[in-house]
Amino acid sequence: MAATPLTDLVCKNAKPGQRPGKRPDGTPHPADGKPYKLADGKGLYLQVQPTGGKLWRYDYAYLGKRKTLSYGPYPDVSLERARELHRAARQELAAGLDPMVRRRQAERDAILAAGTTFEVVAREWLAMQIHWSASYRKAVTDRLERDIFPWVGGRPIAEILPAELLAVLQRVVGRGAAETARRAKEVCGNIFAYAVATSRAKTNPVEHLKKALPPSTKKKKHFAAITDPAKMARLLQAMYKYEGAFVTRCLLHLSSLLFQRPTELREMQWPELDLDGRGWGTPMWEIPAEREGNAGDTKITRTGWEAHLVPLPRQAVELLRDLHQVTGRSRYVFRSPTKPQQPLSEGAARQALAAMGFKGSASEAAKLRNACAGVVGPYRVVVSRADSTVVSGTPRCCPRDFPTHLSPA
Repeated sequence: MAATPLTDLVCKNAKPGQRPGKRPDGTPHPADGKPYKLADGKGLYLQVQPTGGKLWRYDYAYLGKRKTLSYGPYPDVSLERARELHRAARQELAAGLDPMVRRRQAERDAILAAGTTFEVVAREWLAMQIHWSASYRKAVTDRLERDIFPWVGGRPIAEILPAELLAVLQRVVGRGAAETARRAKEVCGNIFAYAVATSRAKTNPVEHLKKALPPSTKKKKHFAAITDPAKMARLLQAMYKYEGAFVTRCLLHLSSLLFQRPTELREMQWPELDLDGRGWGTPMWEIPAEREGNAGDTKITRTGWEAHLVPLPRQAVELLRDLHQVTGRSRYVFRSPTKPQQPLSEGAARQALAAMGFKGSASEAAKLRNACAGVVGPYRVVVSRADSTVVSGTPRCCPRDFPTHLSPA
């Protein structure tokens, strides 16, 4: 027999602990203090609790398992609203969906939506950058607050399209601040990547803007070589007398032995080194083409003209073997003391130079390389196609024992 649909009056008058109506013998149901159900039909019912609470519920089966879905308390959820929710749940069930799973997903989406505007995610990401200096943090925050937040800060981050973000960045370019726009784009890319990683966005729109902004017109600065032998001697002596952190000290020593660009040297990786000379017949540092890529350097490998080869003198090999005891478990030879999976920062060399009484600028290392290149000249590497063995690596225009003069006592 189908249940008689409920009315608001029946729901309102339902008393806790005593079922309404009468028993077959005509006597009222006893007040037994137990919860009971008032059925509305098709599985929907109002459960009256002994404490006086009244809850809308729906009993159903999904994949052979009995489940109960709650629609909320009466009268907060009216009889009419309960029936609407019940119809929606039955439609989902008829479509092969579990209404309880759908409900939980909707609740999760609502919770996420409350904290997924671009500004909320951006500030959360900013709070994670604990390694930044106070001045840099302020500069990045000011840039976002001035150029980005006013336009897309209140938008759900998952809904921001590449064209929308591009329009915001073009406003910055339009006022003549193209470099600021490029930096803002980089920061936005990191924020969107964080949103994707935390399931608050599915794509990173910045990935579609790689060539959408004007290219940088900033020219690369080339540092003049140190031409005064006395100044160069003072620099070399100071580098070898430096008593700071061991990894930084090794970086300074190696720079006077290999004469490589500061960034290439600082980012040296252990897999790039052949300290035993097994692959080339002599110890070698092979900088991969994808990391090096500067025109004018030697680019030859056993498989063709690809990488930048740097022969390693005996003093460099000895230094690197000692350093391997300290940083060998890391990817980078000159491992950062605070971030083991990253190389030393450029600031490490600047601080060391400042401590030695020089300008404290990374340009000193570049000047040293340029000066040595003029005195020593490039290594002439001859590779035998038969066994890939270096048969000549003598520096041009310098004494054979020149590297020894640069080594510590």
